[in-house]
Amino acid sequence: MTAYAILNNSFRAVSFYVCRESKDALILAAEGVRTNDAQHMAEDFTFQRQLQPDLGMAVLHIPLSLSKDEAEGRSPEQVSQLLEKAARMFIKELEKEKKVGPLNTQWVLVQHFDQPHPHAHLVLNRVDNKGNIIPDTFIGEYCRKACQRVEQELGLFTAEEQGRAQARGDGKTNRQATAVTAREKRIADRQRDRHTVANALEPLAGKTGDFAELATKLAPHNIRQVVSEHLLKDGTIRYGVRFELGKHRFKGGEVGKNFTAPKLLEGFGQVQAQRQAQTKQEAASAVTDFFGLLETGRLNALLKEGEQAAKERTTKVPELPQEPAKRVPQVVRSLPAVDKSDEMEL
Repeated sequence: MTAYAILNNSFRAVSFYVCRESKDALILAAEGVRTNDAQHMAEDFTFQRQLQPDLGMAVLHIPLSLSKDEAEGRSPEQVSQLLEKAARMFIKELEKEKKVGPLNTQWVLVQHFDQPHPHAHLVLNRVDNKGNIIPDTFIGEYCRKACQRVEQELGLFTAEEQGRAQARGDGKTNRQATAVTAREKRIADRQRDRHTVANALEPLAGKTGDFAELATKLAPHNIRQVVSEHLLKDGTIRYGVRFELGKHRFKGGEVGKNFTAPKLLEGFGQVQAQRQAQTKQEAASAVTDFFGLLETGRLNALLKEGEQAAKERTTKVPELPQEPAKRVPQVVRSLPAVDKSDEMEL
């Protein structure tokens, strides 16, 4: 759900706009004004405005939009009922802001059907029924906070989710497509990059153990992480973090409440604890397996199998052929001649 404030000085112009036939206008609810046609509606708003004739921007125009996914599984009548319920809750949540106060004033809620997503226009008179002026200071911020509370209460798709989903696509986001002025285009481009950074951080926030690991995982997305340290008077260090994509820089809190330095550090601690526990568990499991093998005698069998496999893999060294032994020639010595005189007589 999205809601933003537009201030205007002409009830006639706004009344005729919200009741245009080209918008297939359907009046869902009203308080203090006639709804039979735009002329009577504008006259009723203007009549009460005369209680504060010097007030210029007396028109508070708040477009309320739901995600097109909210219409799935609902009939057109059910979608209209959801819009009316969300608008009434929005008014009550807006009244909770101290600087806004009770909205005892005229208002009308008109649904349009010219866009693929369900949306309606809430028009309020800033001059209430007692002639008091409803302040417009920080009205845009108050509308955003009230919208977030309605989202939580009704379980609606959040504006942040819608923006991130559009940023994941290849085409322009709704904000980029509707931007006209240079300022609107700059804001739309910055929002697109902010959602891109959030899409990259979301799956990594609970799976990294420190800033260095997170920076490494963000690098493929062309996102640069910058961590700062601030020494406080008590000697402790407070960390800050920002993310850079192209020409845009975002503090962690700008990207999302879960991406501030304290939140990231908290997540790092949890991941580190999980990893340490897993390492201890794996070590204990290995010891248990070892003793289990030892008790069953399987360990000795595995060792023997390993020795046997090692022997089979050993290359046998071939024996070198031996050379035949060389025969040493023997010297035959001749006997001395026997003299007949030396012959023995028999």
